[in-house]
Amino acid sequence: MLPETLNRILIIVVVLSMALTPALAEFGKRLAERSEELPLPGGADGSGAPASGSCQAARARPGGACAA
Repeated sequence: MLPETLNRILIIVVVLSMALTPALAEFGKRLAERSEELPLPGGADGSGAPASGSCQAARARPGGACAA
């Protein structure tokens, strides 16, 4: 059996995580919607093309391919 203090701490952690889950899910949903509106970091010309030949930014795009 667990010590009484540890048992209470675990119960508090579980209750808090269950209580916060819906709020954090809504926050994550709104954050994702806002991030989709932001332009991807790109070259100095503002084209959204990956800087210095890197494909990292392009992999974040749908399809995951590098832009030519």
